[in-house]
This record gives sequence, C-alpha cells and structure tokens, in this order.
Amino acid sequence: MKLFQTSETCSDIYSLSSHLKSKGIANCITDENVRMVGRKSCLWIISDRQFRQAMLLYENENYIVENPLSLDEMKSLEAASKQYAISKINSMSKVLFAGSLAILALFFGVMYLTHYIVSK
Repeated sequence: MKLFQTSETCSDIYSLSSHLKSKGIANCITDENVRMVGRKSCLWIISDRQFRQAMLLYENENYIVENPLSLDEMKSLEAASKQYAISKINSMSKVLFAGSLAILALFFGVMYLTHYIVSK
C-alpha cells in the first residue's frame, strides 16, 4: 500500500478515489487529525503494482489502465488491507503496552533502590 495523495479537502480525495475505482484501481481513504485544528485526508493505492498506473491516470485522464481490477477484486483487496491495518495497529499497541510496563517497572525499581539507599 502506497500513499498517493493528501488533501485537507475531503471532496477532492473522494472524487479522485471514485475516478480511480471506476478505472479499476483499488484504493482507500484515511483521515488524520492535523494539529487539532483540521483534518487531512490521505488516498492510498492498495496494490503496489497499480501505483504507477494510478500516477499515469492522474497525469492523463484519458490513459487506459493496464489490467484493471474488477469490482470483486477491489473489494477483496480493500478488505484485506483493512485487516492488515488492524493487525499492524494491534501489534503496535502490544509493543507500546510492553514498553510502558518496562518503564513503569524501571521507575519503581529506581524508587525502591533510592529509598533503600537513603534509609541506610
């Protein structure tokens, strides 16, 4: 999955996404908070092999996409990419949780040793 376009205007991204899908290029949109003030929409091309095709289509509206995906193929790729993203988020959450526990254990260990040394 590769980042194709970002915009603070959702309508631009959704319009581009629809155009790409109509030509058989699987993509998905994510929204991110930007400095707590606005939102930023990101358009991702799901299949790395279609990224160049998307670029060529973006540069030339009349470009004919080689090996366009069917609607069923796009839906399958979109579902798989969502599962992939969820699994990545879950694995990052586990790493962050384990790291937090390690830091907490270190903090209490240092506090215990400091108290032990001061009390002697």
